Amino acid sequence: MSEDGKLKQIVPYERKGGGRQVFLAVFWWLYMALCFACVSAALLGSLYAGEWLSSVVSLTLFLVCLYLFSGYLILSPVIFYSVRLLSRGQLHDAEKVLNRGLTMVRRLGLRKDWSYMTAVSNLAVVKLASGQFAESELIYGELMDRLGREKKIAKNALAAIYVNNLAYAHLRQGELEEAEANSLKALEIWSKLKGNEALGQAFPLVNLAEIDVLRGSFTAAESKLERALAFVHGSGRPLAVMEESFQSLDTHIRILQAIICLETGRREDAVRLTESVLASMQQVFKPPAGYNLTSLARLAELLLQAGDEATAERVLEHAYDQARDFPTHPDAPQILDIYERLLTASKRVHELPDLKAWVRPVLLS
Repeated sequence: MSEDGKLKQIVPYERKGGGRQVFLAVFWWLYMALCFACVSAALLGSLYAGEWLSSVVSLTLFLVCLYLFSGYLILSPVIFYSVRLLSRGQLHDAEKVLNRGLTMVRRLGLRKDWSYMTAVSNLAVVKLASGQFAESELIYGELMDRLGREKKIAKNALAAIYVNNLAYAHLRQGELEEAEANSLKALEIWSKLKGNEALGQAFPLVNLAEIDVLRGSFTAAESKLERALAFVHGSGRPLAVMEESFQSLDTHIRILQAIICLETGRREDAVRLTESVLASMQQVFKPPAGYNLTSLARLAELLLQAGDEATAERVLEHAYDQARDFPTHPDAPQILDIYERLLTASKRVHELPDLKAWVRPVLLS
């Protein structure tokens, strides 16, 4: 928002820095393959020459490489595949893939490096997306324990991601004090990083802005969202954050801005923001890697209260389409309740049975 209270021009989201994670993963795969090849060649050469001392040394190096690198070799493709499944909303499949990879690493007693922690974090994200907020909080508890023991990781972007996602789990459960404390901690970690890594500050800022919205501090929330947008549209990307996460965060920011506009009587601005949100939601991550069902429900409810039933229904269609994949999601009843009120007000009571059975056709065009 500008200083005169008018909505600033909505800047279209532009993808930036995509594919760097894949490039880095390929680089490390090739590096590890070279290490294994060199050690294996040395081992075979010493065995062929009958140099038993060299053979023992080479075998020891081979086993060390196996211990150090195998976890990454197993989990790196699992991580990228799970992100792809998450982006498609295939949460059950993502959970299966992650559980298999993590179970293999645990049973083989391999080193639990940053790839292990990232896979655990992705599993927690799956729990968040399906509304299992308490389970996600428990999973992040394991990561917090490891961060307490590994000081180097505790100061980098991965730690900020874990702490911020834990804050998100608290936020979705209405635990605002815990959410605020962890968001501030994540913000502190990211603010001390250099270059593109510092752009990750956008994520805790959005958490803190949503906390402000829930507390009715709309001016403070708008200020934080403007700061977050500056990071989202900044040049470059943190290496540890997937591009899709920034894309969906941009959408979530506009949802919160639209909610604030409706709460403060700026309906025209709210409609403009909502239209941009509806356009974005045709192509972005499903929750919680950005927008979430709670905020969508609140936006629809406020639009309904403002008398804009048409726009409210379009928002509800997206929320309903996401919630019916997980009807046990704790936000699902709220979606149904608001949708039921809209259908009743528009004299379409005959559509309620399909709505409540989660078979109502939406987003067909």
